[in-house]
Parts: sequence; C-alpha cells; structure tokens
Amino acid sequence: MATADAARLGLKIVGLTKTMTNVGLPGSANAQGVTSAAGTTTAALDFTGLPLAAEGFQIEVKLPDGAARSLSFTAVTAPGAGLPGTFEIGSDTAATRDNAMAAVAASITALMAGDDAKTSSAIAAAQEFFAQSPGSQLPAGA
Repeated sequence: MATADAARLGLKIVGLTKTMTNVGLPGSANAQGVTSAAGTTTAALDFTGLPLAAEGFQIEVKLPDGAARSLSFTAVTAPGAGLPGTFEIGSDTAATRDNAMAAVAASITALMAGDDAKTSSAIAAAQEFFAQSPGSQLPAGA
C-alpha cells in the first residue's frame, strides 16, 4: 500500500508506524517507515497475511506550511460503516490491502478538504510568494 498521492496534494509523508501482525514494512523503508526515491516519499505496508482486529497503523504527514498531522487506522472485522480511520479485514490479503488503501485515501481527502489544510496551503503560498521579493517575508508562524 503506497501513499504517493499525498505529495500531489501538498502533503509530505514523514513517518509510518504499524502495530499489525502479518504486515511488514518494505526492506527499503528507513527508520521512520518511509521510502524516498527520485524526490518522492512514500509509505508502504506489505500485507503478507491478515492483521488482527484492533491492530493498525499510523501515517505522520506534514501540511504545506510544515504543520504535522497523524492519520491513524484500525483493522475491524465488520464493515466500519464509513467510520473514519477504520478498514475492514477482508477475506484475503488483497481485499484487506484494498480496504486499507481506501481508508487512507478517504482520510487524506478529508484532511485536505478541512480548514487546517486550506489555511496551511494559503500560508505556504504566501510565504513562497513573498520569498520571491528580497526583504518581503511573512513573519514566522503567520
């Protein structure tokens, strides 16, 4: 399961932790659980079996202005009825992986649709704009 789409939305993936059996991190992952190649940072999980109910994983991201957010996901045995941060343990690893990917996509979409992300993007854009003009920078934290 990769989260490369987060970058196109202005998010930077900075960490991945997991508390799931039968699920590992790729061999190329660093100590924070992420892989960097060609300027793109991804987080991936290798589903080698089914996780147990209540096990999960957490993705740490930074918004465009550098503000940190955590996205947490928990495996459930019954459909989560659309509950944010849950994914159903499927009948096999492929179904479970797909359910986890859908949960990540929904959480990223919700995060980017929220006010924090909009404000963060506006601040980052303003700082980048003013950085183009010598001596015209926004104060830190503005």
